[in-house]
Amino acid sequence: MASSPADPRLKFLDGGGRMAELIGARDWSATALGPPALWPDALKMAVGTCLSSRFPMVVWWGPELLMLYNDAWQPILGETKHPQGLGRPGQESWPETWPIVGAQFQRALEGVASWSEDLLLASDRRGFIEECYFTYSHSPLRDASGAVVGVLSAVSETTARVLSERRLRVVQRLSEIALDAGSAAVSANATCAAMTSVLAGDNPDIPFALVYLRDRRGDALELVCAVGIDRGDARVPARVTLEDGDDAWGIGRCCRELAPIESEDAGDALGKLPGGVWPEPTRSIVALPINRSGGQALPSGVLVCGLNSRLSLDRKYREFLHLAAAQVATALAHVRLQEGEARLRELNQSLERAVDERTAELAAANRKLMSQIEERARVEETLGQMQRLEAVGQLTSGVAHDFNNLLTVVLGNVDFLERQEEDVGRQRRLAMVREAAERGANLTAQLLAFSRRQRLTPKAIDLNATVESMLELLRSTLGGTVRLQTALASGLWTALADPTQVELVILNLALNGRDAVAGGGDVTIETANVTVRRSPRHPGEPEPGAYVVIRVRDSGAGMAPDTAERAFEPFFTTKPVGKGSGLGLAQVYGFAKQSGGGVAIDTAVGRGTCITVFLPRALAAVEVAAPRAEEPQAEVDRRTILIVDDDAAVRRTEADMVARLGYEVLEAGSGGAALDMLDRAVNVDAAVIDFAMPGMNGAEVARLISLRRPVLPILFVTGHGDLDELRHIEEERILRKPFRADDLARKLRRAIFAERDEAQASA
Repeated sequence: MASSPADPRLKFLDGGGRMAELIGARDWSATALGPPALWPDALKMAVGTCLSSRFPMVVWWGPELLMLYNDAWQPILGETKHPQGLGRPGQESWPETWPIVGAQFQRALEGVASWSEDLLLASDRRGFIEECYFTYSHSPLRDASGAVVGVLSAVSETTARVLSERRLRVVQRLSEIALDAGSAAVSANATCAAMTSVLAGDNPDIPFALVYLRDRRGDALELVCAVGIDRGDARVPARVTLEDGDDAWGIGRCCRELAPIESEDAGDALGKLPGGVWPEPTRSIVALPINRSGGQALPSGVLVCGLNSRLSLDRKYREFLHLAAAQVATALAHVRLQEGEARLRELNQSLERAVDERTAELAAANRKLMSQIEERARVEETLGQMQRLEAVGQLTSGVAHDFNNLLTVVLGNVDFLERQEEDVGRQRRLAMVREAAERGANLTAQLLAFSRRQRLTPKAIDLNATVESMLELLRSTLGGTVRLQTALASGLWTALADPTQVELVILNLALNGRDAVAGGGDVTIETANVTVRRSPRHPGEPEPGAYVVIRVRDSGAGMAPDTAERAFEPFFTTKPVGKGSGLGLAQVYGFAKQSGGGVAIDTAVGRGTCITVFLPRALAAVEVAAPRAEEPQAEVDRRTILIVDDDAAVRRTEADMVARLGYEVLEAGSGGAALDMLDRAVNVDAAVIDFAMPGMNGAEVARLISLRRPVLPILFVTGHGDLDELRHIEEERILRKPFRADDLARKLRRAIFAERDEAQASA
């Protein structure tokens, strides 16, 4: 219950204006403060001082900072906070500003006063977040004992001044551009672009701006520049015809009526529009005529401005927009007057300039002709190099395929002889044959990789182990003048990449390092774990994420900046003709990016070069082949395998390998023969088909077999790796020549018994 106005304990309200009456009439008994007559003396004194001041002041009482304010403070509160904010905690009344001012209040409660000048506090005072600026102070309020019991704030809203100064700076800059347009040879389009960049470039008052100028015929307006909104946006018309109906932007209507067109709810028709510096989308737009002097019937163009979503369109805002449009019109008038004077000077100087221009044209034509000749020669040389590389790639692919057939026969028969031979000396010679054949198999894999016939097979790999396994090969390849060193990180993560391609990358980079230290020096191979947190600044750099890196560092002469910029370009090389194709680093770049990683180069003249390859971190551990339980021989003996291969020696070798595994074997030298066997209802449990056969290839044979026997398991044997026909076939159904008997046994058993194994696993 409110106390009587005659109560002497309410004298602190005397002369306090409308807010004093409101405080005195309110029932405070149910609030945290209680009746005003019983308020502490410190609170009464602070409130009395506040109410009697004509300067906006607020008393924030107690740890909850309960808000008590004077008449001058009411406009700052606005209709959404007055009078309901009276006596409420400040954080409840000002949630939108509390992340900023809350810390200041806390310091004041700790006894530290503060001062803020022209501080932006976006406030909800009229039903939307409004751009507001304030200069204010927070002073601790103390009781008789000296304890801080609240905060006294003196506040002055400076929004109008801040906005005026900001708009004045924009208009002044527009005026400078308009003056420059009269003294420099600039086009109308360039002038408009410069002015809209000032208007809508980080300017909260205009989130985006468009300028349309009338075309030469005068019956349409064309878009010449856009800032803050993509000019390719489907909502932004490139051309507006005056005869058409009204467009959603008001451009045509503005031009016809020679008056500003304001659209308060433009977002309803145009959708979500850019908000500039504010997160809220622009709600309103205005189209303003760009008027030339002379009283023409139509303006020279239209300026379209998005409006600040945190301000209302008041008189001063409109005046600013009109001034901006007037400055654009002035600049265009100056541009046209420059144009006239320049034309006059050009006519006066045309005679003597004609001779100079003709001479310059002839010289330029001669230079252009020489440049075209040089460019044609370079293109022909590059094309020839590409054709040679393609021819070499096709040749190496064919050689590798035929060589793989030979190696299949060699390794298959070596395997057979090793099982039969008991003489130790002959076993040693057979081991030497096997080692040579396996080295040949590695060579064919590299040939296939070079010819790009080998698809990437990413696996979880240990880069440290990969480097260590290559050290002997690298030392013999680099030669005695190169000191090969390693710096392998402990606790290295597992990388996800194709193991064969990783080895080729290491070898390529090591050879580049050797060439860089031709007179002798160091080549160091390093590994490390790297977490990339920033976005790439150069095309080759990786995206943010976790990577395992391998670095190859040399102590050579290093590269100049322009050379380093082009180091990963295909066919770019600094080596003499015939010493390098310029594809080494390009292949490293392509492999790293295809693997989901990236590359980086660190070099300078005089301090060597370091190439870093980023490979994605694998979530799984390094793959270790688990031993498989063999199928009981009795069950294997009941199975029949069809071998299809046009090469008799390869087919016979494969048949022997399958027979030694305990299977019954049928042989077919062509796809037609294989289909004939199946048509005669021969019992077959699986088929092993060579892919590269004349007539019908393996894919075609497999398709026809599947039509006859849809559930028959099929293994493909191939000397190629990157065949389109096999890109959807899982790796377990592909045997790459040359293959070992254990690979054949494992994949054959998996193909035959997969369905049963999966059923047992699920049970």
